[in-house]
Amino acid sequence: AFAAGKLSPVVLLAGPETLYAEELSAGLLAALIPADLQPFNYNRFRAGQDPTELIFGTAGTLPMFTERRLVIVQDASEFDRKGMEELVRYLASPSPSTVLLLIAEETGEKLPAALKKVTERYTLWRPFPGEAVTWAVERARGLGKTLPEEIAQELFALCGGDSGDGRAALVDLAVEIEKLCLSVGERKSINADDLRVVGRDAEARVLYQVEAAVASRHLGQ
Repeated sequence: AFAAGKLSPVVLLAGPETLYAEELSAGLLAALIPADLQPFNYNRFRAGQDPTELIFGTAGTLPMFTERRLVIVQDASEFDRKGMEELVRYLASPSPSTVLLLIAEETGEKLPAALKKVTERYTLWRPFPGEAVTWAVERARGLGKTLPEEIAQELFALCGGDSGDGRAALVDLAVEIEKLCLSVGERKSINADDLRVVGRDAEARVLYQVEAAVASRHLGQ
């Protein structure tokens, strides 16, 4: 649906896997609006920072020289009460020539009631280990490098501690894969020794998380 641009006037991407959201957004933009017309028909906002009137006013504006306008709102769960009320009103009569793409990391009970009224919703969960390993191998191949499956599994384990649920966020994996590909230079294959580049960063991130958690407990006392 995203690659073809065949979506409802309002769509919600909800879930913790932000890289999926970015890739789907990029694919939708390419499908909906030619590159030379994007400056006139594509807008990106952040709820809680950009004025609510501007967001929904833009969504209600007719597109120029193309069939549909794309308006993306990140952190959609951060709309204040007025913003949520405006969203509900817009959902009652959305512009048929606009795709309003709302992105939020919350799911389930944590998702605000107004966002639950969006009928076309997609949940973007972090991938399971096997899926993430396959994704990592393909990502490295796209960068011209060979990432053996067993090395990809080790990489997943190193990055998995950041997410809080034991699953590596793809955005973290993507960053580490790019660093690995750069660190091996002209060599085509990535080996276990190369993971030391990732390992040092992963240890630093875990240490920071532990220190932050300890500090938070002290502040709460």
